[in-house]
Amino acid sequence: MLAGEINPVAGCRAIDNLLVNTYKAPNRKYAIFGQVCSAFGWYPYDENDRANWNPEVLPAKDREYREAIVEYEEEIGAACEFLIRKMDKE
Repeated sequence: MLAGEINPVAGCRAIDNLLVNTYKAPNRKYAIFGQVCSAFGWYPYDENDRANWNPEVLPAKDREYREAIVEYEEEIGAACEFLIRKMDKE
């Protein structure tokens, strides 16, 4: 996600699932991953999801997503960097 190679929703879903299954106590620094999952649960980010949507609606949803995800990008980046530092220490 930091390099822009992974969709933020897909990355947050993967990290959130990993953290839920790895750590028993929630950490506020990781909360953004779950928040993004909740906020963008509707967004068809992968080809399987997109195949089930009306192709005429997708451009509007993509625009809506691009406008909304900007609010989360800085916090997602900070959480990713924190997680990387934490994993490097363990």
